[in-house]
Amino acid sequence: MNRPNSTIGMTRRQFALGIGTALAGASLPAPAKPNRAIDDALPVHLVYDARLIKTPAPFDAIATVAQHAFAGDVTTLWQNVLHPLWGEGRSATLGYTRHAEFFVLSTLARDHGYTVTDEQQLDGRCWWRIRPRRHVT
Repeated sequence: MNRPNSTIGMTRRQFALGIGTALAGASLPAPAKPNRAIDDALPVHLVYDARLIKTPAPFDAIATVAQHAFAGDVTTLWQNVLHPLWGEGRSATLGYTRHAEFFVLSTLARDHGYTVTDEQQLDGRCWWRIRPRRHVT
């Protein structure tokens, strides 16, 4: 599900509050304060595993440019969404996935100049945020 809006960014507080609200129904604890400064001007794309939640409604409190669901295999998500997006180096990505998919995506992100700025795991599931190491203007 995509919800285009190229002007949306989010503050550290919005991130912490939004992810806490989104995960309130899931059995993952809400995150503490993000551990690094996050560029508020970056648009945020949400990536989530549809096997973990049935509807993206819990994430509606998070200001995102687009929401991208997948079910297990991240190949199509990578080829059609993240590879072109991360190639631009102009947006952050927030995710709710299993650890296996997070590992794959964080490795691909690192190879494209991105870094994991927030991560929390519980029972093989995790939420995370990835942003470019250097914001391209």
